[in-house]
Amino acid sequence: MASSDAAASDPLLYLRQAIASGRPPIPTTTADATSNTDAEQNLAKATHLLFNSDGDHRTFPLTAITRFVSSDKPVDLRSIYLAWQKKDVA
Repeated sequence: MASSDAAASDPLLYLRQAIASGRPPIPTTTADATSNTDAEQNLAKATHLLFNSDGDHRTFPLTAITRFVSSDKPVDLRSIYLAWQKKDVA
């Protein structure tokens, strides 16, 4: 079992919980998103994902490397999030 410190810094865990709860993360242009103007629907312009669950607000940079590995290379959060967004298109 992962420690609570490791879980708190795991963007994949946050993404999984957000999807399961029906509250997907919000792409933002800042790590300290405090207003709706910080939200950015264009993933190419966004720099972070904001997770809001049960009063817990956490952001991760989209460039964060995740524990997901493809072809022996770790995959960044932006790629994972984009794959989830486009899961029904393919």
